[in-house]
Amino acid sequence: MDRYEPQVRRDLVDMVYDSIPFSIIVNIMAGLVVLVVYWPKSGKNAVIWYGMIVAAMLYRLGIYLYYKSHQDEMPVVRAEVLQWIGMFASAVIWVSGLWYFLGKHGIAYDFLMAFVMGGMASGSISTLSSERITAITYVLITLGGTALWLLISPRAIEVMMGVMVLIYLAFLVSSSSRIHRTIVDALVLRRENEHWIRALKAHRAEIELIFDNVPVGVFFYDKDFNIVNVNQHFVQLFGSSREKLIGFNLERLKDRRIIPAIRMPIDYNGLEDGYYEGAYHTTTSDIDVYIRIKTTALKDSKNRLVGAIGIVEDISQELEHKRQIESFAQFYIQNPNPVMQLSCYSHAILIENDAARLIHVGLEKKEPERWEGFLEKVCSGEHKSIDLRYEETVYQFDIVALDEERVNLYGRNVTKERIARERADYLAYYDELTGLPRRKLLFEHVKIAMLRAERNGTTNALLFLDLDNFKQINDSMGHDVGDYLLQQLAKRLTNLMRTGDIVARLGGDEFVILLSDIEGDAEEAAMKSEIVARKIREEVARPFAIKGRKLHFSVSIGITLFTYDRDFFDLLKEADVAMYEAKSAGKNGVRLFDSKLEKSTVRKTELMQDLHNAIERNQLTLLYQPQIEISTGKCVGAEALLRWEHPKRGLVSPGIFIPLAEESGLIHELGQWVLRRVAQESAQLPLDYIAVNVSIKEFVRSDFIEMVKTMAKKGEIDPSRIELEMTESVFIENFKETNDKLQELRRMGFRFSIDDFGTGYSSLAYLKNLSIKTLKIDRGFVEDIGINPNDEVLTRTIIDIAAHFGMKTVAEGVENETQLAFLKKFGCDLAQGYYFSKPMSIDSFMKWLGERV
Repeated sequence: MDRYEPQVRRDLVDMVYDSIPFSIIVNIMAGLVVLVVYWPKSGKNAVIWYGMIVAAMLYRLGIYLYYKSHQDEMPVVRAEVLQWIGMFASAVIWVSGLWYFLGKHGIAYDFLMAFVMGGMASGSISTLSSERITAITYVLITLGGTALWLLISPRAIEVMMGVMVLIYLAFLVSSSSRIHRTIVDALVLRRENEHWIRALKAHRAEIELIFDNVPVGVFFYDKDFNIVNVNQHFVQLFGSSREKLIGFNLERLKDRRIIPAIRMPIDYNGLEDGYYEGAYHTTTSDIDVYIRIKTTALKDSKNRLVGAIGIVEDISQELEHKRQIESFAQFYIQNPNPVMQLSCYSHAILIENDAARLIHVGLEKKEPERWEGFLEKVCSGEHKSIDLRYEETVYQFDIVALDEERVNLYGRNVTKERIARERADYLAYYDELTGLPRRKLLFEHVKIAMLRAERNGTTNALLFLDLDNFKQINDSMGHDVGDYLLQQLAKRLTNLMRTGDIVARLGGDEFVILLSDIEGDAEEAAMKSEIVARKIREEVARPFAIKGRKLHFSVSIGITLFTYDRDFFDLLKEADVAMYEAKSAGKNGVRLFDSKLEKSTVRKTELMQDLHNAIERNQLTLLYQPQIEISTGKCVGAEALLRWEHPKRGLVSPGIFIPLAEESGLIHELGQWVLRRVAQESAQLPLDYIAVNVSIKEFVRSDFIEMVKTMAKKGEIDPSRIELEMTESVFIENFKETNDKLQELRRMGFRFSIDDFGTGYSSLAYLKNLSIKTLKIDRGFVEDIGINPNDEVLTRTIIDIAAHFGMKTVAEGVENETQLAFLKKFGCDLAQGYYFSKPMSIDSFMKWLGERV
């Protein structure tokens, strides 16, 4: 055995042990036959002998079971010795039977015993030849012993049988050698086969690994165009799966463009290869790809066509690269004008020539916001071309989208064209002499003013101006003097107007002014327009210094009011008629197109003049209306209300004289008077604060803070006892400036409240960011409590908002128990109104307070 490889030797031992169960059965059955035949003749001896057979078989069964349970760790030599002992014992026991049974019962019995021994020997050759020494040992003992007994027999027939046994013995020994050799060769071949199978599997796995990792798609198909196999790159390229692809018949492809390339190797029996390059729409995954496919025939060892192999490449990047190269050559290298390619995803410049780089780098450094704005316009998709000014040059960039992300920009110098067009556009809209808008631009502004008036509920006015004695000056002093005079007049008029008002020149010495967004009703708008007209008259009346002389002029002004849905030329005509009426009345006058409004305006102008004298003549007074803490019924504050007792007109409503004061600028003087009077009178009142209304016109003045500081330093007011009430509109114009002022006033000790909350802008932004302590609920919401559910909801909402921001609420106009109960139920803090008291003079208020103690 040593000449065999260890694994082959192990395999031979395994074969011997694998045959033990069958050998045991054969021995038991054969021994039982002998026992049955000889027991009547031999009796006890037969039984003893059979018991020895069974004992030997039990030993063999035991070593078989032990080997199977310890097969991996049992040494081969030990396994061989154990099974050899069993075989040797079995052979000896069988030979011993010859001495028990032969020659005692007749020739027939001896022949049977010799036959059984020959059969056992034959069986051992077939089962034990894998271990040749054991097999030969077994045969030599069993058949050698049988032959010896027969040869020494006195009977000639038995001697002949002995000779035959010897011959058979020689045959079995020879056969055992051949069988053993055959078994060994088979085992060696099996081992080699297993080795090559493992090698082939490893090789196949390596090939499959390479197959799946080749950076191109590979597929095989048979002569019937059924896909046999595909690699992983092929699956990924077409966005499909192996399950869908393997077995798919290529004749079923919906996109027929690649069919000729697939058929070529099959149709021409391998003489032609197939080729296709371009776009392809997949059948199994329904996507578009750009591919290059090459196919060639597959043949077997006898040069017979069995199918074809295809190689597929994704050429998307290659095509993109080609396009970029072509684009670069065509649009960048060869173009002397600025051209660039832009990524709209990142706003990065992908490619640019020198001319484009000069603009790009220059603007990015000097004006990055304008450069970024240009890129955003380009990528918005709303423009086919965009102008871009760089230094003194204007470029027009045409925009061509390459795909969803990239665009090409092709620029050209259009400076001369733009200068000419801008000049033409300018002259179409602006007067060349004065720089003022012309009739065309005025027309557009009037249309816009009409739209704003319709939306905001405001009024507009057109003022038609004509210099009264311009023609004489122009004729006597020359047109150059006249032109200079018109230029100076244009500057004065422009400086006089509000932002948003338009001063236009129609021609000669005719000017038109558009006043837009005039608040108030028609009567108030007419009054305000006439105030502007009078200011214009005063401005024109100031002398003009020309060539060392001072020239004096006057102007006639016609005014027409309008809101919306009016014809522009009708408005000009009305203003022109009014202007001529002013000239007819003696020049240097102002006329409204509607004579009734003119009378009303005159009355308001007179009232404004009377208001200037009201303070000096002691016609103003303050009334106080108490503010009650709802939860306790205690009066904790009051609101100071300004009243004007006109000597002729009687009591003038604040809704009339306060706007007049704001318009004329008198509101600042009135505000100081109110603060001083409140400070004087409230010093006697046992209250936490007095609320004083502050006009937005007063608050936004640049000197308001300084005025209040000066009064506080002089001891004229005590900021800790004053609450400043302002409407919501004060927070809208300039939030930052307003906030800065409020913080300054807060540091001085003032407290603040928002009057008429809910009727204006009602933006929560200023509630969050400003130091507001109180919200006043407008009386318009309170008066319908118990009547209008919508006003109840609004009132509750304002209370909730104030509570959320840590503010108190004051309800104005409380007049009955129902309103008070509602406010108390939903958490309103303070209330004022006729239910508690009408506004009172300081003396009446002090008496009222004394009666409540």
